[in-house]
Amino acid sequence: MENQNKVKNATTDTHKNDSINTYADDVSFMEDYIKIIQLTDASNNSKVAISAALQGRIMTSSAYGDKGRSYGWINKELLKLNLL
Repeated sequence: MENQNKVKNATTDTHKNDSINTYADDVSFMEDYIKIIQLTDASNNSKVAISAALQGRIMTSSAYGDKGRSYGWINKELLKLNLL
């Protein structure tokens, strides 16, 4: 039961804290600057965002779909410079 609560909190807590980006937020931001390739599982919950321009680097991922927490760290200031 405790593990089920942790899983539930992982998705709902994302919406309680505005400083936490969702997977969709981060992918949307990156797509303004670089091409992103997304890989998903059959349920469309587990997601990985990859940048071929950055040597296939995994930019972020989520275990709870678009609305789930974004697990990546993105240097947004660097992307805003449009050097890539």
